[in-house]
Amino acid sequence: MRESLTRRTLNSELKVLLAFNRREFINYVRYPLNPVFDLLMEPLYFVNWLLIGLFYVGAPTSTNLMVMAGTGDYISYLFLGGVLMSFARGAVDTVGNSLRTEMRTGTLESCWIAPISRFTLLTGRIVLNLVFMAAFNLLSGLLIYAIFHPVWNLDWTALFLILILTLLSNYSFGILMGGVVVIFKEIWSFRQLFMSALWILAGASFPVEVLPAWAQSLSRIVPYYYSLRDFRAVVLKGSTLSELSGDLLLLLVFSSVSMMLSYALFKRLERIAKRKGTLGLY
Repeated sequence: MRESLTRRTLNSELKVLLAFNRREFINYVRYPLNPVFDLLMEPLYFVNWLLIGLFYVGAPTSTNLMVMAGTGDYISYLFLGGVLMSFARGAVDTVGNSLRTEMRTGTLESCWIAPISRFTLLTGRIVLNLVFMAAFNLLSGLLIYAIFHPVWNLDWTALFLILILTLLSNYSFGILMGGVVVIFKEIWSFRQLFMSALWILAGASFPVEVLPAWAQSLSRIVPYYYSLRDFRAVVLKGSTLSELSGDLLLLLVFSSVSMMLSYALFKRLERIAKRKGTLGLY
């Protein structure tokens, strides 16, 4: 018996997920220089950044960083911050840009009336981006390891768990960007402001202890603050999951809450766009 084309099932959701990512992949590799340049530029960006730090500090370790963060290896500190935040940037960009593409090509309303969940429609395209970002970060890590020879503790189980919990935040912030696009039809300016604030409050490039007290308090409600702290603790200090259990619980709570709030806000912005009749306009 054939499946109903109007009834939403797990199989139909998976088919849509595959179709979205297949289309994104075809568009991405349609211009072969895109993946080539991305594969080269991401690692070179990291290396350039770290060489500048090496020049100014004058040594592979920083005394100030040791006092504030418990590790003097600022090369690994910066790299790990860049790795996690690259996943965040990718999620935010992918959802917003994919919706803008649907608007520009006039296919958004067709997607909207399809028998699929909004969650799949919004986040399905992130899967391919995660694969690409993982490949770029792996290549960057190999290059940095070959150049700087850092000492890393690679507890893959702990790192994978932290990454999975972090992905919840990625999805929630991606959905938030989707709501911005539905209303304002543009993402670049808001995305730049949003990601810059996240980068600072999460402590991606420096310990949050250098921030004013009020900004440090704000950092405690940013999921990436806990992701970065735990990710670095595992790799640079050899911390175990039992030692990080408190942080991981907070990360789960904040990520789950941000997911629910982002989705609720998106649905509200969607209703506003429908009332105004501007949902599919670009």
